[in-house]
Amino acid sequence: MIYKKKHVIKESLIIEGLLIDDISNFSIKEKKILKTLYKKYYKPNDPNFRWWRLSRYDILTELDEKWLLPFNVAFKMSKIFVEYGEKLFVDNHIKTSFNIKEVFESYFERFTRIYKSKLIDGDRIGDQWDINVDNKVSVHDVHFWDSYDGFTLYSPINREAYWELPIEERNYIDNHLLLVRCKFKYKLESEQEPTLRLTYEVGKGDDVTSGVIVDEAIFDLPKEVSQTEMFVWFDDLINVQVRTIIEDFKFPPPPQTPESD
Repeated sequence: MIYKKKHVIKESLIIEGLLIDDISNFSIKEKKILKTLYKKYYKPNDPNFRWWRLSRYDILTELDEKWLLPFNVAFKMSKIFVEYGEKLFVDNHIKTSFNIKEVFESYFERFTRIYKSKLIDGDRIGDQWDINVDNKVSVHDVHFWDSYDGFTLYSPINREAYWELPIEERNYIDNHLLLVRCKFKYKLESEQEPTLRLTYEVGKGDDVTSGVIVDEAIFDLPKEVSQTEMFVWFDDLINVQVRTIIEDFKFPPPPQTPESD
């Protein structure tokens, strides 16, 4: 005969009797995932345990990288488990579906870091772009900065051989930059199509000329939030859609200052 400790029996009864079993919006696989997370992360005997201390990002990363779940499934399970916590066991009035905007928002910052890691020299986009500054069109290297709500593209506009210099010399060059800030705008619960706002700065430091390239460029979100789908979608967004907008725009010259003469 096999004996179980009392607390083990008690815990197994709790798991088997969760209200989650009565929620029809969850598939059998989703219920199994949530129960497994419950067994691992819920610490009833720890007086310091608090649901709000659980990290949704850590759980999402575990589901994605160790469990190899699809992005949208990992997002849904981590969000439901952390945000609703004990309600899974006492209340069936919880949100069990999320639109693509919510999944995209959660994964975007992390995905841009993955995208940047695949670029040349750490941040340079492969092809050179034709950029018009002060009515003079010339080819430029374009570099990428990631951010939580969009991305920034920038290019040196004074010194063509800047990136050919040794790294230790780059910080000491008096160099004008063209920066294009691309910020996503969308309402999570709205049917409105998301847009991308593009603004620019030309100059150096605080001495810049700035303006708006386009206020609301409409774009389509990827159909599926998988790493492959996101990479293809994001590459097309930057190298086709945004590139077309930037190459068609006429940027003003940098401000004329005594330092730049």
